[in-house]
Amino acid sequence: MTAYLIDIDMARATNPELVLDIIRRLPTSFPGPKSTWIVETDQSAQQVFDTLSPYFAENSGLLICEICGSLVWDASDESIKRWLSARIIGG
Repeated sequence: MTAYLIDIDMARATNPELVLDIIRRLPTSFPGPKSTWIVETDQSAQQVFDTLSPYFAENSGLLICEICGSLVWDASDESIKRWLSARIIGG
């Protein structure tokens, strides 16, 4: 599966609870700070975007970005660091 970063301005969502429900239904998801999620799915970035975009106003700034390579993050929770490291850089 591919990992994606989803960055959302929830203030622009027409139905924020439904958006969160859709994201949580992806095979693996981790809520990051504020309105950022890291998810794993077999969908393409375009498919994830197409699934979420109907619930946002036009020009909402919805960003879907594939994550690969190295990981540097100042997270205090070691379990989160391990989760991300295993998925982003394989270990």
